[in-house]
Amino acid sequence: ENCVSSMSGFFQRELYDYKSLEDVDLSNNCFETLRNGDFSRFSGLKFLALASMNGSLSLEIGAIANLPLLSKLQLECNRMTRVSLSRLNNLGSKGTNLQISAYSNDLETIGEDFFSLPAITILDLHDSKIEKLHPNAFRQLQRLHLLSVIMSLWFV
Repeated sequence: ENCVSSMSGFFQRELYDYKSLEDVDLSNNCFETLRNGDFSRFSGLKFLALASMNGSLSLEIGAIANLPLLSKLQLECNRMTRVSLSRLNNLGSKGTNLQISAYSNDLETIGEDFFSLPAITILDLHDSKIEKLHPNAFRQLQRLHLLSVIMSLWFV
């Protein structure tokens, strides 16, 4: 466990000169909130792991936006109660097959615009606490090939 608690300070000190990073694994740290623009200088990022944070992870709108080459995003085991990827711009937009793994979180409701990123091909939400699933929650995911919600209960 690393216990880096501030993305802004971490990137300014440790990763500032590494603009060409393609894979970043920040799992098992102490981040509580990822802020708008934290990853903005890493437009070539293809893999981003933010799994098993120490506590409940909160993503501000735009925290992981503008990553057009992103093909894999890991958000599992963070005790997140909500994820809204519907307002992300340019995530996986360069023809990538985007895989999002957000399993083992405390997600309870999947709303109509929960995931509206057309690049998503694999979405893993298993072992969450999903109780309500909107009938149109995944309608914009035209390229979705695999959806896992095993061990979740949902009611429409």
